[in-house]
Amino acid sequence: MTLAHTLDGRGPARVLLLHDWLGDASNYDAALPYFDLDALTLARVDLPGYGASRAHPLRDTGEGALEAEVLAVADRLGWGRFHLVAHSMSTVIAQRLARSHPARLAGVTLTAPVAPGTHLPDEALAFLRALGRTPGIRRDALAARANPHLSARWLDHKLARWAACAEPEAVAAYVDLFARPQLATTRVEVTVPVLALTGADDGEPFRSAAVEPALRAVHADATVEELPTGHYPMQEMPPRFAARVERFVRACVAADVRAP
Repeated sequence: MTLAHTLDGRGPARVLLLHDWLGDASNYDAALPYFDLDALTLARVDLPGYGASRAHPLRDTGEGALEAEVLAVADRLGWGRFHLVAHSMSTVIAQRLARSHPARLAGVTLTAPVAPGTHLPDEALAFLRALGRTPGIRRDALAARANPHLSARWLDHKLARWAACAEPEAVAAYVDLFARPQLATTRVEVTVPVLALTGADDGEPFRSAAVEPALRAVHADATVEELPTGHYPMQEMPPRFAARVERFVRACVAADVRAP
């Protein structure tokens, strides 16, 4: 069974979008009106346990498993080569794919990326798993980590959407994906163009100061840019997010055309 996905647009540049831990593919809804859908075709994917893939079993978060699920969506669409936009948790999947299947990727945008070398302690893993399994305890834990410029109603919306769209046991299982990602921490000879977007108001592990050195140790030519947002630029500043992603996609398309 292929993961559920929603198609928007009719353009020749094919872009597959993956979501984070706290929401499904609808996280990108606010940004959709600002993409040129005559130039791009967007496929927003619900990962196992989320959204329209809520009944799709999460079999494994180890290296290769989720990557195969994502490639199966591209295969179903007939996309031999595509751009991949990932957010937070799913940037682990994107970084693995850039290493294991570089020929499939025309470019990768990592939004609020998990840095190579991340390794949370056992007590943090236990806390996050409990958070995933128990929607009732999430608010206080997440309030301390939310962008201080956003309202309490924003947090209410995020928590309600998370509870509505995600299977708690799957949410708990995904902790292993981003808390101890299996990512190379040394230079990898990969030709996939990488754009990393960080947020000035995001949590410390996701800011440029933490992400850029770790990412450049692996992808020396990566472009790292900081946006004036927290963890959700596609919702906090949708026109700017869409414009930056689209400029990167167009640059990758132009580079492909120039390549021999």
